[in-house]
Amino acid sequence: DNVPTFLNLPYIVSVQENDTDVVDSFLFELEASDRDVLNNSVLSFFLITAYPAFTFNYFEFVYTSNKNISTQRCISINQVIDREKTGDVIILTIAVRDGGSPSLSSLVNVTFYIEEVNDEKPVFSSGSLTNFMIREDIPNYHIMTEYVANDPDKLPILVYTIEPVGIPFAIHPDNGTLYVLSGLDYEKTQNYTIMVFVHDMGSETGEQQDSLIIKVDILDANDNCPNITNLPLSSPIELCYVDKREHRH
Repeated sequence: DNVPTFLNLPYIVSVQENDTDVVDSFLFELEASDRDVLNNSVLSFFLITAYPAFTFNYFEFVYTSNKNISTQRCISINQVIDREKTGDVIILTIAVRDGGSPSLSSLVNVTFYIEEVNDEKPVFSSGSLTNFMIREDIPNYHIMTEYVANDPDKLPILVYTIEPVGIPFAIHPDNGTLYVLSGLDYEKTQNYTIMVFVHDMGSETGEQQDSLIIKVDILDANDNCPNITNLPLSSPIELCYVDKREHRH
């Protein structure tokens, strides 16, 4: 006539995503008691539901290492967890049932917090521009485009850079805005090949990155005065004078 009761609540567990060491190993031991005796106090544990639902098959019950306990009351996981698929939290609903007839049971939630690992690389958006044609007289700090990258990791810190250094272009490291810095001169350089990088600043597994190759063609502007060349200093110059009065009637 006594309902089995879970002990040492709440049940909260932290698991790092992609951790192969936890697979098929002991994660958590449930504790429950029943004040009845004999078969009425024999307890069994069952997994009822999981959230998200597809994680139901991730978990199973195994025997504890304590030989005095014959029930499967330890939760084990049979595969690595990917936080980008499961989300930050997995919640299992567990039932404990006694051996009486009719049996009595209780429910409890076990919450697994999934710890983030920097396991995903940032990726530039598919519509990113890679070819440009700009006039050499375009104003300094003219914005050419803004690059956007996506990283499935939680709250990624993304930094944008370009190579090579020393070119008349720059990119804002935080928002990916590519702009003209200064010094475009068609007569000196007609085109540029630039590597644009996006880096995530994860620390667990190191920095990851994506890159784009962009081409910039410089268009000529009428910015140079014509010069007379190869004219000897001693060459005479003939001037022609026309008196308009001679043509009057």
